[in-house]
Amino acid sequence: MTTTHRRGLLGPDNIFNHCTSLPDEGWKILREAGVRVNVCPRSDAHYGIEDGMFAIQAAQRHGISPGLSVDNETSYSTDMFMEMRVAFYLQRVMGMHQQHCCGTDHSLTTLPAAQLLKSATVDGAACAGLLDKVGSLIPGKQADLILINAGDINLYPSGNAFGTVVHATERSNIDTVMIGGRIVKQHGKVLGVDSTRLRAAIDESREHLFAAAGYEPDIFADAFLPLAQAH
Repeated sequence: MTTTHRRGLLGPDNIFNHCTSLPDEGWKILREAGVRVNVCPRSDAHYGIEDGMFAIQAAQRHGISPGLSVDNETSYSTDMFMEMRVAFYLQRVMGMHQQHCCGTDHSLTTLPAAQLLKSATVDGAACAGLLDKVGSLIPGKQADLILINAGDINLYPSGNAFGTVVHATERSNIDTVMIGGRIVKQHGKVLGVDSTRLRAAIDESREHLFAAAGYEPDIFADAFLPLAQAH
């Protein structure tokens, strides 16, 4: 990375993903070059990448505000609500663990709900290079928004907006979605999508891939046999 930086090949047009266990010198290079960063709470723990801990605090310690990334939606779906909660739980449990038994120069701290929501919205837009278009609701940006039904029993009563969104909301609580001023979901139903045709295409694609790999799926298997070993 140092050589790449010296050659001027790093800059704001680069997005670095994960960044787990990156040493301080590496973070300094990313900060100096203006590289954008996203971190992956579920993915890093799920696949045991490096130490398995997502790197939001290391990034923030070096003046970088990373966005949150799902990384692999085929493994656990695109659910930013869950991503925010996993980020909170991991950060909190690791902080308590280090406080009680390890000792470190950089003790982990609890991530406030408002900060996690910012990571999932504004910071994500900045990481994608779209901050001038999306990420927040201000004049001049496109009208992207979701309406959450705070009257749903799992959210009622709501005592704090940030806490409700980050710690309690599920995708089923989203009543309406607007993208660029166009409503694409209303009253909990996705609009303009032929779900039957979509599911048929998905099934056809999966069956083709399994057949090509010689893989016989077993939804009740105790362990997943990787496709690469299925022959």
